Amino acid sequence: MWAKKYDQIIQHAISSETESYEFYFAVYRRLENLEMKRLFKNLAEEELEHRNILQGFMDNRTFPELATPLEWPSLDAPPAPLLSTLMKPMDAIALAIQKEADAQRDYMHMGALSQDLRQKRIFDRLALMEQGHKTRLQEIFDNGLLPEAW
Repeated sequence: MWAKKYDQIIQHAISSETESYEFYFAVYRRLENLEMKRLFKNLAEEELEHRNILQGFMDNRTFPELATPLEWPSLDAPPAPLLSTLMKPMDAIALAIQKEADAQRDYMHMGALSQDLRQKRIFDRLALMEQGHKTRLQEIFDNGLLPEAW
């Protein structure tokens, strides 16, 4: 039973990583400022790496041994709006910050539940990377570094 729930969690994470990748890559292509372009290209590449790691879990059917039953309230929550370059830049970045925070929380939770040391390290590393994404986006948001429109 828990394997089915784990599948749902990993598929949800893959979808989120794909959405983030597509958004960051689209922003990268639209921006003119070279520093911002590099930042968004880097974010896109890292999200793609995360998606590939998660897809590897699905492809290899490697489920961690869990210390406690698997509960995941975010699967039952209403879906958040999708990131889009059709949004105002500051609105999109605010949403991206929230999604990065959610991903960090989810990876920290999965790492804490996992008894497999290798997978625990992977989830902990993913959580740390998402924290880095959130921090970089928060700096952009706080400093108003985005154009009025993409």
